[in-house]
Amino acid sequence: LGPGPLKLEGLLSGAHASLAATLPDVAALCAEEGCVGETLGVLLASDARMRARDPFVREVLSSMLEEEVSHVELAWRVVGWCITQGGDPVRRAVAQAVRRGVAATRATEVRRYDGIDSSAWNDHGRVTCEQARAVAERGIREVIEPCVTVLLATALRPPRLRWQPE
Repeated sequence: LGPGPLKLEGLLSGAHASLAATLPDVAALCAEEGCVGETLGVLLASDARMRARDPFVREVLSSMLEEEVSHVELAWRVVGWCITQGGDPVRRAVAQAVRRGVAATRATEVRRYDGIDSSAWNDHGRVTCEQARAVAERGIREVIEPCVTVLLATALRPPRLRWQPE
């Protein structure tokens, strides 16, 4: 068994309700929110887990990461499948969506909170905005851009992310 016809009526709501739910629209939404947003979220949570010293926080972040990584992998696979099915129109929509997602990430204000003990935040699974920006920039450069390059060039076998708990 494999993917077959999928009714898309009423699929999108809220901010995305105006989309026609065409294959390029669905692929673009999945690329922006899953391939960019969720991927960066997993990298950020992984960084927070690495910094955390509280055992309960580390355990919660580990559990969360196991599930979230599967969402990220699914997003990349869905986008790859959409490109394979829809070709160049989907490829163009995905490329534009990834650029939009990266630009939105980079446009997020980096706030500084005077007087905050960042090591105490880190110990409890929080990262500062500056730390989060550094993780996002590294993730864009080392994960998203290379994976998107491969995905748009081939779309035959989307890359799989592997997160291993320490």
